[in-house]
Amino acid sequence: MILTHGTTQYEVERLVAKAATYRVYICKDHATGEQHLLQIASETKYNGSLDRAAFVLKEFKQTSDLLEAEYAKDNPDNQLNYDRLFPEVVDSFVSNEQSNRRINILSLKDVGAITNMVPLSNLTERDKLRVDLPTSAWIMGRLLKLLGFAHSQGIAVRTLLGKNVLIEPDNHFTVVFDWTSAHTYQQDVPREACQDDIVHAAKAVFTAIGGNPDTLDFPYDLDDRRYVELLERFARGKESNAEEAHVIFYLLVDEVFGRGFRPSKMLPL
Repeated sequence: MILTHGTTQYEVERLVAKAATYRVYICKDHATGEQHLLQIASETKYNGSLDRAAFVLKEFKQTSDLLEAEYAKDNPDNQLNYDRLFPEVVDSFVSNEQSNRRINILSLKDVGAITNMVPLSNLTERDKLRVDLPTSAWIMGRLLKLLGFAHSQGIAVRTLLGKNVLIEPDNHFTVVFDWTSAHTYQQDVPREACQDDIVHAAKAVFTAIGGNPDTLDFPYDLDDRRYVELLERFARGKESNAEEAHVIFYLLVDEVFGRGFRPSKMLPL
């Protein structure tokens, strides 16, 4: 199917995800061949949710670019890469062809093939796999980095579930996809909302390592339980500042696992 907006045509390829308020398809820019994700409201009454998500993501991209430019002045060989952690809005419009439903066209920075991205929840629910602890560390680390960034902009995620966390294991990419339920605060994000985001992130990762997110039981033998215990601490709501949690997290991760790139590893449940 070809979907047209202005002078741009999008080839809609296949459905990859659905929720109560939207559907997600892989699509391709007809002129450039570039692959994107097309998020469309399931009904017009949900147009506002997609409009909210587009607004938040555009604000994130603008802030990310400003921070990147400032950081580059003193660190010309490094990047912050906040914009790897959330989608970029390529286009957002209400489509007459699709019964006046809102559509967001989204891209993922530096991801070569969108089909390589998988929801974190798929590993345990569909593939019956768990990630090993060092692999889970880069996922949790990136989620805390994103939360610190989002909370500093007055935004709470509120949907940090495993199905909303996309990962690309080979290159250690992590993206929080859905921002339709995000809440914008005029001032600081309330402590409870920050705490809830950290709890949900930790529970998503705890599930991915084979733990029980409700009881926080981890059924596998370990010589050193400090890392799992830190995830448990976050999942119990003992931390409400994502930036501080990020620092605490990597102090322990560097001590337990060491620094450097480790190939992702999956284990049977």
